[in-house]
Amino acid sequence: MRKYAFSARFRRALVAACAASVLFGLSVAFAAEKPVTTPRPTAVPSLYDTLPAPCDVLVVLAHPGDETLFFPGLLGTLAGGRGLDVRVLYLSCASEELRAFAEETLAASGVTNPPEFWNLGGIYYETRQHAANNCGGVDKLIRNMTDLIRYYRPKYVVTHDPEGEYGHGLHVLASEIVTRACANSHSPKKLANSVKTYGIHAPEYIYYHTAEPEGAVVLDLNEHLTETTLRDANAARYDVLRPLLPIGIDITRDAYTQPLFRAEAAPGSSGTDAGLFSENDPSVPRTEYRAPEVVEGDYCGVFSETESAAARPEEGFWEYRSPNLAVTVEHREFKTDEGQDVAYNVAHIFTQNEDAFVPGIRETKAHEYPWFMARRYKAVLAITGDNMTVAEGKYKGIIIRDGEVFNDRAGADTLVMGADGSLRILPAGEQTAEQLLAEGVRNTFSFGPTLIANGRIQHEQLHTSKVQRKNPRVAIGMVEPGHLVVIQVDGRQRGYSLGVTLEMLAAMFWAEGCTEAYNLDGGRSAALVFMGEHINRHAGNSADIQRALPDALMWGRSDLVPGPYEPVYNIGNGPRKEPYLEKEPAVK
Repeated sequence: MRKYAFSARFRRALVAACAASVLFGLSVAFAAEKPVTTPRPTAVPSLYDTLPAPCDVLVVLAHPGDETLFFPGLLGTLAGGRGLDVRVLYLSCASEELRAFAEETLAASGVTNPPEFWNLGGIYYETRQHAANNCGGVDKLIRNMTDLIRYYRPKYVVTHDPEGEYGHGLHVLASEIVTRACANSHSPKKLANSVKTYGIHAPEYIYYHTAEPEGAVVLDLNEHLTETTLRDANAARYDVLRPLLPIGIDITRDAYTQPLFRAEAAPGSSGTDAGLFSENDPSVPRTEYRAPEVVEGDYCGVFSETESAAARPEEGFWEYRSPNLAVTVEHREFKTDEGQDVAYNVAHIFTQNEDAFVPGIRETKAHEYPWFMARRYKAVLAITGDNMTVAEGKYKGIIIRDGEVFNDRAGADTLVMGADGSLRILPAGEQTAEQLLAEGVRNTFSFGPTLIANGRIQHEQLHTSKVQRKNPRVAIGMVEPGHLVVIQVDGRQRGYSLGVTLEMLAAMFWAEGCTEAYNLDGGRSAALVFMGEHINRHAGNSADIQRALPDALMWGRSDLVPGPYEPVYNIGNGPRKEPYLEKEPAVK
């Protein structure tokens, strides 16, 4: 047997490595026994665990005692009075006595959820910078707060005044990290790992405690509990709190203890919610809903008495309106956390006529390019389907087109198109084609996987799918019946767009407000055609050229769409300087 000789240097390095390994193991063992000193949300054991039911209100306070000093009556009114699901986070906990005080106060107020504590050190900081210097970094706090908001999914967030009530540094910092975390939490582009674990979420409103009555929303302390009862209860809690405080704080300054709040619509919120404090309070600001980075303009869901179409490709915007159909398409680009480029197109489709949807099917046995099929049907909008005739039927579910069954298996989930402009997703094997036809279903699609079902991102399916890597994509989602969303992502083009994973794609639909979303055929098949012209583009080389397809999903019919043998400038491989002409077959 051959013997190996090692140099003295190598032996010393080997011994050092082994020693380091042992020390590392010991350090981990000791660290496991130490209390947590860095802020973090409650851990989720795996991506597949069910997240907690969304709470109504998340209250973020600097430290125990603030609920009594600056927010008297808030928790008792919301939790004990209205019965709302309230969660409370304290950034700092200076002592076990204050922790116990906070837990008792919350329980007495009717808050059934245990409070969370981040150990950020001392209870008082003179300035925001002083607080930030002692809290392990503001960016880290914002990341953890973003996780927390995505995890608990609150409808409303309540926190301190941006000026820190009387200038308290930790109060100022609390307001800052809540504001910046809410700006992150609704965006699929922010903190990709967090998106994969928790999904994205946009609270409706952020409420900042304020001392300025002008423009403030007033918490009605008499709605469920009398003001006298709340004042007496708060005074009793204050008597318990006073000896626990390391510094003297005077709560007789009425401006700091009044139930006044300034409301702001959170980034990405619908802007249609009535607000936390009063269903008809005119002081609650209203904002028109805009999905992230939407081109400004009042067009979403607006039908027109006359037919019109507009294309502004230099602005990345296209739209169509008619009495029964409104379609907008926007081109967007961003960089991932890793600095990779992503370019995609988002279409919002609004219908109020069951004839708005058209299942596109090839005319002969030969597949057709998407632009050609769209022009043949005179379709306003067309996207890739599920490759209905591909010889992989065993991997698919039920495929029905215009009442004709092409596949009836249980290999995948099935997307059912409703006549009312709705989508629903059937788990594999739940129904047969015969049953669906008996219900009056005329169109189903099966490619998958399911991205969002019943308002929940389907993490397990996405992480086990064989097509989960970054790729060009086409998928469809539903905000509500009559309001559909299509997202088409370009890919495999370095310097322009590499594509997205299924997790990223699901997050993009969530950001658009979809409760259902389903992945369709992508890769070289990915296509989005508006008024007979491709909006998307492939590289156009031998490895990535637009593929001819057997089917498509289409909306609308319009004589404004050119015919299949008229000039076309984008056949899916990027715009051309000279138009492409399809040779019309000779008449026999």
